[in-house]
Amino acid sequence: MRSRRLRRAAGLGTTLMLLTLAAGSGRAARAERPDLGSGWSEGWRRIGTAESASIAGLAGSAVALLLFLKAPDQPRSPRTR
Repeated sequence: MRSRRLRRAAGLGTTLMLLTLAAGSGRAARAERPDLGSGWSEGWRRIGTAESASIAGLAGSAVALLLFLKAPDQPRSPRTR
């Protein structure tokens, strides 16, 4: 009985999330788009300092995980014959 309630609640949450995303995407599509015909605006930065620091942090942590993270040893069961 409890699992039925959980499944129903999860389905409702997923439905509400999808409806929220659908409503927001329409609003974003109707937003005024800047004219970039003459190039990138002088006042806009493509990537700021905060974004650069975030990218560097993510890249550094990914490299550290690749180099230093070791998978745990798999347990071995004794073989019986």
